[in-house]
This record gives sequence, structure tokens and C-alpha cells, in this order.
Amino acid sequence: MIKRRPQRRRRSFKLWEWLIVLEANGGNCVYCERPSKTMDHVIPFARGGADSLSNLVPACESCNTSKNEKTPPAWWISTFLPFGYSFGGNATPQGNEDSRSLRDRYLTLHEEVLYILDQLDVVASEITNPRRTAWFQKAFGSTYFNAYPPPTVRTRAAICRRLYADELSTAREAEWPQLKASPFRLIGRK
Repeated sequence: MIKRRPQRRRRSFKLWEWLIVLEANGGNCVYCERPSKTMDHVIPFARGGADSLSNLVPACESCNTSKNEKTPPAWWISTFLPFGYSFGGNATPQGNEDSRSLRDRYLTLHEEVLYILDQLDVVASEITNPRRTAWFQKAFGSTYFNAYPPPTVRTRAAICRRLYADELSTAREAEWPQLKASPFRLIGRK
């Protein structure tokens, strides 16, 4: 009899956790710099990656969907490896407009992958910065924010990013000052 491994379940992230990830890297996708809308597991969850803040980065929908269950290097290479080549039926390059050798093009791609990996490290350290974590927990960790009516935490995160864009920017510039209480007036309460 074959024993099946119990299937891992993704955990539900709290609002402050969504915001701490989405607001990293200036609120932009770590891969393409467009505005972030979702969280990407750097090491895909389906491939054993941790379901924790240290394995999450901000991503746009397009990059997150395209990356799917690939690691960043595998995704980047599979996306950009063709180097402008398409091969005919006899395996000869067709339509090559790049006069560099295949080796030179690979080295360029290798440098790009190393840059992406360095960027992922920078963003991961930003996300897990204790001062920043404390700020987001204090600002958005209240029961009120986690009980807010919209249907998903992702929707609540998008609403908070729009409503509190100025406050988030100010806190970022002040390098996440220590808070005694949430600085936000609770919507619907006087």
C-alpha cells in the first residue's frame, strides 16, 4: 500500500501581513516594478517553500501567474532563454537579430538572474525588519481591521493601501517609527 503524504494547507495571512509584503519594494512587484497586487512565494509553496513572511515578496498578477510553481531562476531563464532564437525543423537558428554568441547571451542572462536573487534578498530583509514588522502589527493588527467587512483579506489590504497611502509613505520615510497605538481613525467609528 502506498502511503500518501498529508497535503499541506496554506495558512491565512492577517491584514498586517498582507500589507507588510505588498508595501515592500516601494509597493512594487519585485520582478518587474509594476504596482504589487499579490504576494508571491519565492520558493513555491507547492515545491516545499515556507508559508511565512520570510518566503514572500510583493508581485504583480502577471509575474505571479507566469512564475507559478517555478523558482525565480528557473522562471527567469524559461522566460528569457530563447535569446531571440527560434529553431527551424533542422535545428538551425532562424531570425536571430542578436549578433552576440550564445555564451555571451547566457552570461547576460546569468547576471540578470543574480541581480533578481540579490533584489529578492533585499526585499526579504525589508519585509522581516523587526522595526517595520512592529509598525505594521501595531498599525493594522487590531481586531477592528481584521473584522472589516469586505470579503477577503486581500481586498481589505487593497482598501487600506488606497485609504492610507499618505500615512504609509510618511511612515516609510520616517523609517517606521515606534507606535503606541494605531494612528488610523477607525472607519465607521467616532
